[in-house]
Amino acid sequence: MTTFIQNLSDQLQKARDKQQWRTLREVIPTNAVQATVDGKRCWMFSSNDYLGLSMHPDILQRATDILQSHGLGAGASRLISGSTDWHQRLQRRLAQWKQRPQSLVFGTGYAANLSAIASIATAKDIVIIDKLCHASLIDAVKLSGATWRSFPHLNYDKLRELLKKYDSSEKKIIVTDAVFSMDGDCANLKELVAIKKEFDAVLMVDDAHGTGVFGPACGSGWEEQQEVAQDIDISVGTLSKALGAFGGFIVAQETIIEHFINYARPFIFSTALPAAVAGAAEKAIELIETQPALRATLWKNVHQLNEGLMMLKLIEQPSLSPIIPIIVGESEKAVVLSRFLQDHQCFVPAIRPPAVGLGQARLRISLSAKHSPEMCAHLLNVLETAKQKGLV
Repeated sequence: MTTFIQNLSDQLQKARDKQQWRTLREVIPTNAVQATVDGKRCWMFSSNDYLGLSMHPDILQRATDILQSHGLGAGASRLISGSTDWHQRLQRRLAQWKQRPQSLVFGTGYAANLSAIASIATAKDIVIIDKLCHASLIDAVKLSGATWRSFPHLNYDKLRELLKKYDSSEKKIIVTDAVFSMDGDCANLKELVAIKKEFDAVLMVDDAHGTGVFGPACGSGWEEQQEVAQDIDISVGTLSKALGAFGGFIVAQETIIEHFINYARPFIFSTALPAAVAGAAEKAIELIETQPALRATLWKNVHQLNEGLMMLKLIEQPSLSPIIPIIVGESEKAVVLSRFLQDHQCFVPAIRPPAVGLGQARLRISLSAKHSPEMCAHLLNVLETAKQKGLV
């Protein structure tokens, strides 16, 4: 045991030496965009609560009402006794919102991604995945037992080459994020749908960061924005970002959903999402559909930050999403810049390897509809000062 502990200690020391050491911070929220972090009051530019719905009074009231009637925990898995009326209501709403026949709710988006790949991919199949996909998708591919390859980020010519190379596989499964969580850029879903049809492949899209943010009609996501929702075989999303709640979901054809119910181990062997969370998420969808001003305000903030950061020459081109990375290179430099911002009331954590590639450490700004123009201007002013001091 002594050797085991020493090996762990050595590994942790290496992380410290590389400025990749991580600790948990105490965050006490005041509202959707302000919190006390390690004793310092800060504007939060780090949350995926893109519309500020985590503290919307109507959503909180819905959750409170369901807590009174259904209690806190579900008590069992969905297949035992944990599938309540609120889970069914949420699934019907998600399917309608996402323009699919059926949906299935999971405890987390991570579990949904594990389920979606690990339960359909076999040793006879090939899974081809964008290199910058979320860690949960990478883990799912590795656990599936299928042969898998990654293609360079957004390089669809290379994707075609790989599909030709593995054309004899029983199933060909293409996997991508819709909005990439560390870079804020977006997949070309129209082209991916065309490739899927060309090679008779299965297309799976994780629209976690697009759901609730994109979509001109009802805000259902990047798939709606690109007008390809019904051409995507398996779509995964989360309830924990723009919806302000917790959990994950898959939308697909009935047969695919029934397969997950019967064969997806993370679904079968996990306690169900609390009914209060399911009901709160359903209310969030209602607000997103009926209050487009939420998205309009978010995009005003995105445009303001993009313009300001480009004027400061901190980004080369505007971000297509509410995720705006400022790439600084080395981990130590990212940590120093993050501390400087926190000292000036802006909380933007440093993102370092292995979350991003070596030499790609960055500050990842994420915006909310609840940020005011004054808050965005303050962040830009602090970044300008940091640049003058040579911190970025």
